[in-house]
Amino acid sequence: MSEIHNRPLPTLHGRTRETAAIGAVVANAIRGRGGALVVHGEAGIGKTSLVTEVVAGHPDVRKLSAAGAEFEMELAFAARRLEAERAAFLFCLRDPAAAPLFAGLPQLAIAGLGKRDAEALLNAELHGPLDPLVRDRVIAEARGNPLALIELPRSHGPTGFAGGFALPEARPMAWQLQESFAQRLDGLPDATRTLLLIAAAEPVGDPLLLWAAAERLGIAPDAAVPAEAAGLLEIGARVRFRHPLVRSAVHRKATLPDRRQVHRILGDVVDAEADPERRAWHQAQGTHGLDEDIAAELERCADRAQARGGMAAAAAFLERAAALTPDPARRAARALAAARTLQQTGAPDRALDLLDRAEAGRLDASHAAQARLLRGQLTLYTTHGEGALEMLLTAAQDLDPDRARETYLEAFMAARWAGRFGSGDPMADVARAYRDHAPAGTRGHPIDLLLEALTTLVVEGHVAAVPVIRTHGH
Repeated sequence: MSEIHNRPLPTLHGRTRETAAIGAVVANAIRGRGGALVVHGEAGIGKTSLVTEVVAGHPDVRKLSAAGAEFEMELAFAARRLEAERAAFLFCLRDPAAAPLFAGLPQLAIAGLGKRDAEALLNAELHGPLDPLVRDRVIAEARGNPLALIELPRSHGPTGFAGGFALPEARPMAWQLQESFAQRLDGLPDATRTLLLIAAAEPVGDPLLLWAAAERLGIAPDAAVPAEAAGLLEIGARVRFRHPLVRSAVHRKATLPDRRQVHRILGDVVDAEADPERRAWHQAQGTHGLDEDIAAELERCADRAQARGGMAAAAAFLERAAALTPDPARRAARALAAARTLQQTGAPDRALDLLDRAEAGRLDASHAAQARLLRGQLTLYTTHGEGALEMLLTAAQDLDPDRARETYLEAFMAARWAGRFGSGDPMADVARAYRDHAPAGTRGHPIDLLLEALTTLVVEGHVAAVPVIRTHGH
């Protein structure tokens, strides 16, 4: 194994602090102290370049990389268990707040380059004169974003800057970057654009899958040449876009029928035995209308994902399964399952959206009770109990005994919050509800013993609030 040297890398400008922080994670992994780091910042800020450069400096370290895909986000359930392993996870995200699974991991924010480094990078990319005032404004509007400083001169050329004395039309930076890549697509042959769309739709970057799908569409290997010459795509041991915004631009420029066609073909060429989940996902994305067979396969994929702890993957499979389900009752049940799984991933807003869809459908009595329970739980966690108590107590009366027990415990927790911020005696309300509707045949169960003790203490006036109680699975 090689040692990390915390020094600025020659191909990067002004990133000494960032390379040192990333390098320290790799160094600790080499020494047997595994860990993770979430590197985040806006599009084009250099997250991937930083990680790639640091890791590339250690040829004796085994490196595994993957492009992000929403239904593979469960990898973060592993990153918290690396302390004693010679391994490290380095994640690159635009907005960590949008990915709650990464909460709690160490984070490194990547800001824009300073003025001197930004000037050096821009000057290296300019191939013609640029008025100093215009140069200053380019740097100011790029806000030190390295990709912007590289791409804007390339995409607009000399005429785009009015001979060096004006700026292109001002637009949001992320939009400009994506648009600059989109403009390069316009001059490419149709077969090349289709090949790029296959690559954009296939997140693994497997060249065998790329060419298998291309062959189904009658696309020859030389279709890749214009894309590689334009600096958009590289095909080697893996298929790589120059930047994630290239993938976004390719996807945005394609028509919906073309995207569906590519996903259908990818679903056909992915090995059903080796990778059933990705195959089902492509089939789902390529489907127009409702399809129970694909919805059922997605549900099975969700079960497998849950069995290995991949709750985010399971939620994605269930959400798509619900959207493809023809039967209204089954569709509502799958939407409810997706909402419940989303709650467990820490995404309450999306969970509430799926719950709304479930309750708008045809839920049977059992699923309706589960929906009331979930709404009470989500209300409890998002509003600290306001309105949750009544929902939980109502749901508990219609649930099976095991779930009813846990629901009464959660009701005590909701009462704790309601007692702090409201009026009346919510603790007594829960105690009375439990005594009146205790699940039959459960006396002697450990949770019942706890509930009965709490109820007795509340009724006899010995306790006005109880500690936060967390039950299994919540």
